[in-house]
Amino acid sequence: MNVPQDSSVELKRFNMIESQLKPNKIIDPKIIDAFSSIPREMFVPSNFRHVAYVDNDIALGYNRYLLEPMVIGQMVQIASLKLTDKVLVVACGYGYTAAVISKLCHKVYALDSERMFLNHAERNFKELNLHNIQTFQGKLTEGCSIYSPYNVIFIEGSIDYLPDSIPQQLEENGKIIYIRRQKNIGRMVIATKINQIVTSQVYFDANVPSIPEFNQEKRFIFS
Repeated sequence: MNVPQDSSVELKRFNMIESQLKPNKIIDPKIIDAFSSIPREMFVPSNFRHVAYVDNDIALGYNRYLLEPMVIGQMVQIASLKLTDKVLVVACGYGYTAAVISKLCHKVYALDSERMFLNHAERNFKELNLHNIQTFQGKLTEGCSIYSPYNVIFIEGSIDYLPDSIPQQLEENGKIIYIRRQKNIGRMVIATKINQIVTSQVYFDANVPSIPEFNQEKRFIFS
């Protein structure tokens, strides 16, 4: 990857890769190329474009966030995506992670509960000629069964619990990459489905904002 010769967003993107991804052992050339090809500044509110490449989560509205580049990079790396994979991204927001992943797999389904996010994501995907992404509006905790099963499911934000409906949408040997929050500590987890049984492995700490729909207290509210 050549160093850009000006102070443009291309230089900021280069610095993000060199100072945030590679030092955290995110060095797979295919992943680096995917991050290099997607303009992160397109996937945040206009008033945050100047900080799109900083190592922080960025507020999108509706209590939702674009996760920092390092965390997204780690999630993508441990997923070990294949070009034949069908992937679901839960809580896709403006669509950045879905856009990156689209460079590494066959088909991406981007799920969100907010139409505003999906409208923005769809415009970005069209402008970037990303034709292997399909958006879907629905309840986050229910996943997207209509297009299941998936080889990999990403959940963008920390969650208190993993609803049963989401593992049920996995293909055999499929994986869910998510951040489990317990006692205000987030840990990145990969859950793998083998012989219809889902087992989880914790990778490392990753403290990111939670997705309100997955709050534990909401699980016990009855109407």
